[in-house]
Amino acid sequence: MLQITKCTIVSTLAHHNLCNMWCIAPIVEVVPEDMIMLHISDAQRQKALLDAIFSNSPSGLLLVSIDGVLLETSAAADHMFAQDGALFIEQHVFEMFAAAGCNDEDEDTFIEQLGEKQPFEFSLRAGNKSYKLNSSWLEEMGEWLVFVEDATPAVALSELKARVQRLASHDLKNPLSRIMGYGTLLLDLDDLPEKHHNFVERIVKSSEEMTSMLRSFAALEQLRSEGIQRKPLNFVGLVQAVTQTYLTDMQTKSLTFSSAMPETLPSIFGDQEKLAQAVSHLMHNAITYTKEGGSINLRVSQVKNRARLEIEDNGYGIPESAQGRLFQEFYRVRTPSTAHIGGIGLGLSLVKSVVEAHQGRVWVMSEENAGSTFIMELPIPRS
Repeated sequence: MLQITKCTIVSTLAHHNLCNMWCIAPIVEVVPEDMIMLHISDAQRQKALLDAIFSNSPSGLLLVSIDGVLLETSAAADHMFAQDGALFIEQHVFEMFAAAGCNDEDEDTFIEQLGEKQPFEFSLRAGNKSYKLNSSWLEEMGEWLVFVEDATPAVALSELKARVQRLASHDLKNPLSRIMGYGTLLLDLDDLPEKHHNFVERIVKSSEEMTSMLRSFAALEQLRSEGIQRKPLNFVGLVQAVTQTYLTDMQTKSLTFSSAMPETLPSIFGDQEKLAQAVSHLMHNAITYTKEGGSINLRVSQVKNRARLEIEDNGYGIPESAQGRLFQEFYRVRTPSTAHIGGIGLGLSLVKSVVEAHQGRVWVMSEENAGSTFIMELPIPRS
């Protein structure tokens, strides 16, 4: 007969049903007690370390379960939300956000992203306060660590910049219109020498480029000042309508265009005008950065609870070193093959702003000289 001293029998009953408790030879594992004490000690140290971090960190921290239940908050997070986090422990974390005045319409999208176990950013607004959440999935613990940032100063600076842009674009609009008007009149003259005709054509073309820049300024300012108007809309119909406006441009460059869209897709909840602008910028980019005779493929699909748009081209592509900054304001990729293409780098920034205002996401997959695929995803509300 085996005698066990100073040890603990750990049964693997978790892998058997209740009947296995009465088996003649139950499966057991003999684990020395000093090892059990070591594991308990390690767990205690990890818990103490986590408690110390939450108690002393100057950063806003939230520990959240995969289901969105608030497990722990740091003092800094409590201060940012002006709430006593202890009152919301074991409640859904959005209860704390709602108590701070945040919009509870974003709750479903936040819950969905928690379930995907992929790092994500999330923005919240409560009156004049703005918050940015950066969430990291802790695989070993099966929980989320959410870093909370008071983004109010950054948002205020962005709004100030938008006002300056608005004033600049407004002041430039009238003189620019006059330049274009007089230039167009000169082009209609029959006795204008060919050399001078070319000069005036360049003036008019440059004026048109500046007008396009001003429209981008105005669109960004409008988005920041007015936000978005959420209404149920047909995303497939929206994409089809935008695509139709670019058929002539694609024919002019002899581009091959194909599209794949489902007949039906659940309605999304968003701002039709601003989403159309975002899709339009992605289409315009694909056409602009694809050589004559190239191809553009457009796909719309449903991925889980999201509507996905993919626009793929076989154009110039984007260097890997530039892809991380591609959606920043005023950033333009500079390569020898694209040096002839104008612009100030606001289009993709506008796309990102619109998509994130809808709690969606946008990214790019690209290889230089092989083409790019821009992907936009927007949440589909739960029925």
